[in-house]
Amino acid sequence: MADVQRGHRAELPLRRAHAALRRTGLRLGAALRARPPRAHLARESARPPARALDDRALELVELPAELRPRLPRDREPRLRRLPRRARGAVPLREHDPALADHPRAAARPLGAGDHREAPVKASWHRWARWLTAEEDGVPLALCRVICAGTVALHIGRFLLTGAADAALLHADYGGLSYTHGWLEPVGGATIESLRLLCAVCAIAGASAALGLFTRPSLAVTWISLRTIISLNPSAHGSYDALLVDVLFVLMLADSGKALSLDARLRGKGGPAQRWGRFLLVFQLGLLYIGTGITKVSASWVPGGAADALWYILQQPTWARFPELPLWTFPLTQAATTMTWFYEVSGPIFFFAAVLEDVEPEKRWLKRLKAFFARTRFVYVYLAFGLAMHVGIELTMEVGPFSLAALAL
Repeated sequence: MADVQRGHRAELPLRRAHAALRRTGLRLGAALRARPPRAHLARESARPPARALDDRALELVELPAELRPRLPRDREPRLRRLPRRARGAVPLREHDPALADHPRAAARPLGAGDHREAPVKASWHRWARWLTAEEDGVPLALCRVICAGTVALHIGRFLLTGAADAALLHADYGGLSYTHGWLEPVGGATIESLRLLCAVCAIAGASAALGLFTRPSLAVTWISLRTIISLNPSAHGSYDALLVDVLFVLMLADSGKALSLDARLRGKGGPAQRWGRFLLVFQLGLLYIGTGITKVSASWVPGGAADALWYILQQPTWARFPELPLWTFPLTQAATTMTWFYEVSGPIFFFAAVLEDVEPEKRWLKRLKAFFARTRFVYVYLAFGLAMHVGIELTMEVGPFSLAALAL
């Protein structure tokens, strides 16, 4: 009750001032006048101006007419009651040190750095600048040469040996396919359209590998290979899907800036943006972690029999040689365990590759980057992958899978 009475007593002067402002107008204002000399100021008054602004002083002057304030009529002003805990903790505004500087130095125009962005927006802009930064275009060009060359050799051999006529031709025309795929709107998978499609794919792949009209050639290679895959789902493997994914990235990225006829003859060479290479690195890490997850079984995971490769190399579908001697069984066990560890480390490889090209701010990221640099994790991972795929190519019949993986 006492608090309420004190509040009413405190509001009373405010109401009186409110009523007075309604009756009378404001006759005082502020103006900048020329600053008088110090001697003249000392003779007239010992009180200096409130604030000196270069050669002018801020003084109170009488307005020529009343300035009527526009006060709200719906309610009278009321005091803001603070809770008891906050009554003694009202923050006071400190003296701004910028006011002590020269007025022209303190009143500088706002620049681009004075506006702070939202954290999410600032992070996105930082990543966008990093991904669009330019670097050497040779790694991306090597991927283009290997990938497009693999498609040209694979589809060309597929066509010249007659395997395409048997595997992709529709059953209505004497083939093994049961669907027309993407060729259905143009007449179906006939012998003429099939051979034309394979020839276009092989020629476009060779042109993309040479870097002649790089981007259009990659686009034609991608869409023609995608059409071939749609004809008979039973006649293609996982390497075809991998080649399609890689060709799509190469088609959008700056893969023709190096090791291409366009760069040499038409003057289109130069650095490439970074995002294309790192998207392919992410594709590689995603490929291996997906393969490692699908191999979670007693034959692959450490602690089990680790005999997966031994039985794979005994199957005529995969094995390049008729049989293996028994003394190679421990070697296949070691290769099985090492292969599984290599595949599940795909995300670590991608993370290490990203850290290699950034300057982290956090201490634990700096230590992790130093560890990867000291152990040369990225180069060891790539060297092991190269040896693994060479071994797969020498011992197994997997089609162009090894070349498709080596393109990454």
